[in-house]
Amino acid sequence: MLRRKCITILLMRAALLVHGTTGSAESLPSFGSQDELEVVAAVGRDAVFKCTVHNIMHYQTAWLEMKKGIVYAMGDDLFTENPRISVHHSLALNGEQSWVLTIKDVNMNDAGKYMCSLNTAVSLRKYYRLTVVVPPKIMDANTSSDIEVREGQRARLVCGASGTPEPTYKWRREDSKLIDVSGNTDLLVDGRELVFESALREHAGAYLCIASNGVPPSVSKRIMLSVRFEPQIRAFEPRLWVTLGSTVNLSCVVDGFPEPAVEWLRDYGQPVTGQSYFNHVTDPLMQVNKYVEDVVRVNATRRIIYLVVNDVRKMDLMGYRCRANNSEGASEAQVVLYEEQTTTYYYYYYYHHYYHQHYHYSPQHRHYLHR
Repeated sequence: MLRRKCITILLMRAALLVHGTTGSAESLPSFGSQDELEVVAAVGRDAVFKCTVHNIMHYQTAWLEMKKGIVYAMGDDLFTENPRISVHHSLALNGEQSWVLTIKDVNMNDAGKYMCSLNTAVSLRKYYRLTVVVPPKIMDANTSSDIEVREGQRARLVCGASGTPEPTYKWRREDSKLIDVSGNTDLLVDGRELVFESALREHAGAYLCIASNGVPPSVSKRIMLSVRFEPQIRAFEPRLWVTLGSTVNLSCVVDGFPEPAVEWLRDYGQPVTGQSYFNHVTDPLMQVNKYVEDVVRVNATRRIIYLVVNDVRKMDLMGYRCRANNSEGASEAQVVLYEEQTTTYYYYYYYHHYYHQHYHYSPQHRHYLHR
């Protein structure tokens, strides 16, 4: 069988050199000039070679793969058992005829030179080059996983991808914020690596490494950069004036990573616990929590913590501390409650103070006399 194939190949090659029926130079066939000689196909797609001939007469075309020296077809006849390869013939209105070689589901082994030849006395040959391209693919082994560093440390994000031609890389933040690298800010940063020499909390976030090589589709990998830092906490209103019997809302904003544990303390260090319920003012049978704590998340590192104090009493007028701590440290802020005096109190205080300064009370006249 192998010998028969070899003989067939030799015969096909010899046929290309056979002297055809002689004719004048004007009547010899010629190749069309519009055929694409540089053929590019992505792995898994089809590669199509078109060989257009003017005035073919009784001559025949042949398709050869130059790398292996294989004759694929002569005219409309196929000389390969490869199911991926086919040839067909088309005739244009202007008399041009084309022989089209198609390679389906191309792979990297199909790349190389191909030839369309005519078996004229002086062999006419037309050379094609097939370039097989491969879309990029992220290589997890060569790409960073999620990274966590302490603030001030170096953070290095690396991206690796395969593909033909060699991919190029761009970085961007998932939230579309500008990337600040060494004092330069931009929406996109080129290069296989993204390096922060001294990572700041502002650098934390999700980054997308985008690999592309002109062969669609481009691919991306999401890498999360986390930056650990000591909690920072501040009170929205460090001093609050409240009337007795009312409800007051204390709040602090907390920044920190890892997520800090938070708590409310009285000024002398005791946790805000104790009286869990009090009877509702308008409905004595209804019990309401004395203290209500709540947390609202702003972003990955920031939260707002609340402490609601219901039915404020004299004993509640004191300092409260919101405290946060994580593996990097601890921080706290203070909120002080003061009693807000009513208008009646200020009226009484003003007149009492004013009259004692400018008048004295005369028992004889039973009223105040000017001093």
